[in-house]
Amino acid sequence: MSVQLNLKDNPVAKQIIDELIKRKKKLDQFEKQKNRSSLIVMLLSLLFAAFGVKWGGHGILGLPVSLNGIIGIFLVILIGIGFFRMVHFNKKTEKADKEFEELREEFMQRQEEFWQDDQNWKERHNVFKQLNHLHDINVFYR
Repeated sequence: MSVQLNLKDNPVAKQIIDELIKRKKKLDQFEKQKNRSSLIVMLLSLLFAAFGVKWGGHGILGLPVSLNGIIGIFLVILIGIGFFRMVHFNKKTEKADKEFEELREEFMQRQEEFWQDDQNWKERHNVFKQLNHLHDINVFYR
């Protein structure tokens, strides 16, 4: 989705803005996946603690489940898969964040090149407000 602003005379700025929006969406996607994976690992760990820990022959919930059973092994495998998924998406999030911030910095450094006269400078403020409001991309300051 492109910013619907008057950037016809500024194709380079339009292209960078479109790429910023694309990278922000990618970053948000990876953050959601990372958060989901973290939540799944926490819930599975709680479930493991509730069923797997034996206190007097029974789990925390009073159910007689041992770690030697199929449920205990299954929970350990699921926790391991969830943990590796969480680490994987954490790395992807960090990479996407780095790429997004580099492009955002470049855009802010080149803003005088894109909007040189006073009329365009006012348009610049409108573009920045739209980016911040619609896409949660702050390019007002570094």
